[in-house]
Amino acid sequence: MARISPASPPGPTAALLPEVWRNLQVSLIWAYRGRVAEKFLDFSSERGNVTARLLFSGRMTVRRGEAVSVAVPGQWVVMGNGPSHLNFERGSEILSIHLDAHWHTGQQVIPEGAVVVVDSRTEEELTRLGRALEKFVRHRLHDPQFSLWSQPLELTDYLDSQAVFLPWLSVLFRVLQQAGTSLFVPAAQDDRITRVLHLLGATPLDQPFDEARLMAAAGMSRSHLNRLFIRHTGLTPRGFAERRRQDYAGRRLREPDVSVKVVALELGFRQLSHFSRWFKAASGLTPRDYQAQSPLRLLT
Repeated sequence: MARISPASPPGPTAALLPEVWRNLQVSLIWAYRGRVAEKFLDFSSERGNVTARLLFSGRMTVRRGEAVSVAVPGQWVVMGNGPSHLNFERGSEILSIHLDAHWHTGQQVIPEGAVVVVDSRTEEELTRLGRALEKFVRHRLHDPQFSLWSQPLELTDYLDSQAVFLPWLSVLFRVLQQAGTSLFVPAAQDDRITRVLHLLGATPLDQPFDEARLMAAAGMSRSHLNRLFIRHTGLTPRGFAERRRQDYAGRRLREPDVSVKVVALELGFRQLSHFSRWFKAASGLTPRDYQAQSPLRLLT
């Protein structure tokens, strides 16, 4: 059985059957152009969205751990959804596109810690399609400053939005690969890990973690399964399941008009206090504090 690393190598991705590609879940969260609001000139985020920002004026600095990236007007900054600290020069104007791109098992396509800076003049197609996407959102999809996840769309609006979003996303992935970023695509994979990932992805988020079921599906002991799973994903099965729940909680809490109680129930918590402790242990913030730093008007 073939073994894979947690991410595919830079360059062309593996050729997969359509039934596999259907497990790829991508969506536009919002696209907005404007000046960065005062409250967002300097802020930190534990786990956010995948973002692509084109700077028109000002200056943008991204800090992730010890790494620092700086962008000037005319440059795109593409970031995975991991923890980061952002600083904008006052008066900075940006085109900001937020998106989600993950597999049904929860694995992110773009590495969480990725920060890629590219010149808009050398990536003219990315820029042209990005501008067209922002214009479409502004004219067709209600208020562009609100998450599209919270906005009901008619069938034609939804399909038309995909026709504008997906070509831009395709170019974005190509630009990232050309810049040396490894995009996660399940290629040759140990069949046992595939079975476990499918089980994890199919398990409702409000159900308890069933390690015995995973061990039976893989046909191996707990220690052997943990070692092999870490080799493929960087996490134990339990850690992978928890990350999936944490990502869901973060996405839901960022949506307008979603209460903490609703998210807690969706994840199987009967006591709101238990959910709050669990979420704070994972993110460093209480659910309400997390919502407070992710206001309804998403201007960055």
